[in-house]
This record gives sequence, C-alpha cells and structure tokens, in this order.
Amino acid sequence: MADQVWNVCQRRLAPPSIATESRKPGIELLRVVAATAVLVQHGTMLTVDPNTNLMPWLRWLGPISGWAVNLFFCLSGLVLLPSLLAASSSGGFLVRRVLRIAPLYFVVGIAAALVLAPYGLLRRDAVISHFTFSSLFTGNFLFGSAWTLCAEAIFPFLMIPSVWVVWRLSDNRVLRAVGLIGIGAIACYVGQVAVSHDGRRELDVVPLTGLLPLLAGAAVSQVIDAIPLRLRRIDAGLAFASVGVVLFIVAANASAWRTPWIMTAASVALLLAAESAPRSRLSLLGPYTYGIYLWHLVVIDGFLLLVVGRDYRASAGTWAPWESGLFVVALLAGTLAISKATFVLVEHPAMRLGRKLTTQGQSPGSAAERARVPLKNVAVRKA
Repeated sequence: MADQVWNVCQRRLAPPSIATESRKPGIELLRVVAATAVLVQHGTMLTVDPNTNLMPWLRWLGPISGWAVNLFFCLSGLVLLPSLLAASSSGGFLVRRVLRIAPLYFVVGIAAALVLAPYGLLRRDAVISHFTFSSLFTGNFLFGSAWTLCAEAIFPFLMIPSVWVVWRLSDNRVLRAVGLIGIGAIACYVGQVAVSHDGRRELDVVPLTGLLPLLAGAAVSQVIDAIPLRLRRIDAGLAFASVGVVLFIVAANASAWRTPWIMTAASVALLLAAESAPRSRLSLLGPYTYGIYLWHLVVIDGFLLLVVGRDYRASAGTWAPWESGLFVVALLAGTLAISKATFVLVEHPAMRLGRKLTTQGQSPGSAAERARVPLKNVAVRKA
C-alpha cells in the first residue's frame, strides 16, 4: 500500500524534462536538505515560545540554517561553472542565469507585497530595493530570504572574471581548482576585514565572503571526475562527521572570522560525497527547492498575519513546541505545493525561454558537441 501511494506521489512530483540544471540525485538531495533546514529554522524560531525547556536544543537550528545558506552557495558554484564553460558566450550564460533567478523572484515579491499591503506593512523603499536587487546593500527587505538571491544575482558577474583569470594562468584542472579557491579565499578575507575595521554590516560584504563557497563549489566541479569512487565513499563518512563538527563549533560561538571557512570545508566535503550518492525518493523534490526557499517566509508571514494580526512578530512566539512542530509540517506541505505550481507555471517556461534564446542560430548538434568536450578545453582559452 505504501509503495502504491509513493508511486502516485512520484508521478505527481516528477518535474518536466528540463527540470534541473544538475540531475545528479545526490546534489538534488542536498538542495532538499538545505531548503528544509532553512524552512524548519524560520518556522520554529518565529512561533515557538522562547521560554520552553527545549530552547537550548532549538538554538542549534540557527547554525544549521546558516550552514544551509553556505551549502546553497557551494551548490551554485557547482552548477554555474559547467554552465559557463558549456555556454557559447558569456552573454548567453548571463541571460540564462537571469531567466533562472529573476522570474520567480519577482513573482514572490509581488505576492509578498499583496500579503503585507492590507496590514499597512508594505514599505515603498523595501519594494524598490527588492525589484532592483539592491536589498543586500540597502537593508530593506520584503521578506528575509531575499538577501541570498541578491547575492546569487551578483555571483555570475563575479565568476566570469575569476574564471577568465584562472584559465589564463593554467591548463591543469587541479591548479585551476586551487586558483578558484584562492580567489574566493582572498575575497572572503577582504570582506571580513571590511566588517571588522570599516564598521560595515556583514550583509554588505556577502558578495565577497560568499565567493569562497561559490568558487569552492566551482572547484569541486573541476576535480570531481579525477577522484576515485572508493575515496568518494570514504568521503561520505568524513562529510557527515565534518558537518557535526561545524555545527558544534559554530553553536559554541566560534569566531565570526572562522565560520565561513569551516562551513565551506563541510559543504565541499558533502559535495564530494553527494556526487556519487544513489538515487533517493527525496531527490525528486530537488527542482522545487528554489521555490521552497523563496516562498516559505511569505507563507509564514501570510499565515501569522491572518491568525495573529499586524503585531504577529511580537506575539507569535508563544506556541508550545508541539504546536510549532505541527505548523512546520503544514508549512512544508503548503510551501511545496505552491513551489510545484510556480515551477510549472513560472520557472520551467523561463528556463525553456533561456535555452531557446541562447541556442538560436546554432546547429542542432552544437550544444551536445560542446557538452562532450572536456571542461579543460572549453570556453576560456589561453591566448
């Protein structure tokens, strides 16, 4: 009976043919884990009573959510670099990235405005910042998770010159991977210096500190094929152990200077392990994680405004842990349903349009031919 129910769910959840940029089940599973971690943290901490006896344990959700964002940046690098190398031009690569990120981002922004406006909570500066992708720098957000998308919108423009420099210096994959991590490390250090000495907010320098996990994920895409399968299986155990160490160190109030480096190391270990992971049922949800990440805070705000009222931020955190747990389960189910719908109606058509715009004028086999060429021979070449 359970298998029959799952088969029905599998058919319902199965995405369209070009659903994902990375169809590896392990990578899709990591997307699901990261998105779920963020949703659970936000849903719990916004509703549960802070005086509950479980709060010392619930505080672990903060570090988990922070690491999940780091993992998202690593996953972006893992996808972006092969996409850049396979693209016919930098312009085509950027067009596809814009069409991948912007449509749903704008749709969710409109939905957030419609949710907040009836309660007098909609601010003009937040609307302008959201639709110009400047929330990261102005500090004005329609909903909290939008800041990472502002960084994601900047990352492709930073990756192109980074790849151009590294590819000019070496033809060796390993050296290229080291070079990418080196650029990310320098950028992260500069961002941390700006925070500590110039009094900047941490969000101001996310495009710099976020380059470390982004380019680390890109480096993984360069060397993963050279790592024997046996070592990847050993790495799977090390990956989960390293994540545990990361959460312990971060939860113990480790220095803010160390946090991005430790989290990125754990994320890279997971990427190496996930590349060879077998298919799982949860990986089917991978294509919808972008929608889950964007929609969940809008759904939380809408529900709490409806149930609690305009001052929900001040009075919502009074629920018992079991009530908060039931809310999180309902939140996950509702957000998944909305994400599935917007994937079919918004994301998938935008992805098809991006593919159509960037392949016009090419011979039918050209895209496939580029995909078969080794990465080290594609895109940026030495003069």
